[in-house]
Amino acid sequence: MEKKNAVDRIYDKFEEACPEHNEFPKKLSVEADRIVYHYTDWKGLNGILKGRMIWATHTDFLNDISENQIATQRVRDFLSEWLFSRANEKTDARRFLQDYIGNICAQVNSNHSIYAASFSSKGDSLAQWRGYGAMGQGFSLGFDTNVLNKLTERKASEKEALFFSRLCYDESKQKEQTKNQVEPALDVLFRNYPGGRDHPDGLNAQQALNLWLLSSTAQNNALMKHPAFEEEEECRLWLIDNTLSEESQRPLSFRPGARGPIPYLEIPLWEEGELAPLR
Repeated sequence: MEKKNAVDRIYDKFEEACPEHNEFPKKLSVEADRIVYHYTDWKGLNGILKGRMIWATHTDFLNDISENQIATQRVRDFLSEWLFSRANEKTDARRFLQDYIGNICAQVNSNHSIYAASFSSKGDSLAQWRGYGAMGQGFSLGFDTNVLNKLTERKASEKEALFFSRLCYDESKQKEQTKNQVEPALDVLFRNYPGGRDHPDGLNAQQALNLWLLSSTAQNNALMKHPAFEEEEECRLWLIDNTLSEESQRPLSFRPGARGPIPYLEIPLWEEGELAPLR
């Protein structure tokens, strides 16, 4: 068995203290025996019917430019409030968090890329037609949630994590989830490594916390959306690219867009001879 380094061991402590990290996607799992709808144009329809694939688009290139910012803002706000409540503590770990708050957005976006294929529980949504259905000239395709849930079991590599989840629009639940993921990790950091960099494992602890916050925030960015979009009732088939290995069977592709090339991954929906998920 490969021996873990100090950063990985400390990261494991954060994970043990924060069970909510892995439970959040499960809480937002999509119910079985339902039909959800994917809005697309002629090209998307052709890719689904002929290629038996759906495109998971990099979320930086979706119509809503705030897609990858909600969870980042929630973490920034929580850290600011947490530090304010401990204003008298003059520790190196505290200074690390102060510096981190200003850099978290850039770090999340540079270290993690989220790819998502969007669905809605509404088969005839004006917002979805405007955003994804070629202004009413496209298609609303019904998909069986049982089949989409089973897709998450088909991994292109051992490291890959593919999810099918509803989105969380509720601001209070978003803040609660952020607190449940971040506060226990901070308690571990300050309780076990109070001297910050002066502690023998101080630098390793701060690096582990950085990785923990980046991972948690990236995952939550895939699952949280602004309350103003709640009427879309969106769910997503999604993955984070740091789970993709060099041997991944999901190579990155590009298609033209209004702001330049749009990166996406192809996710096979069904194999020849299998029942198609379209309903």
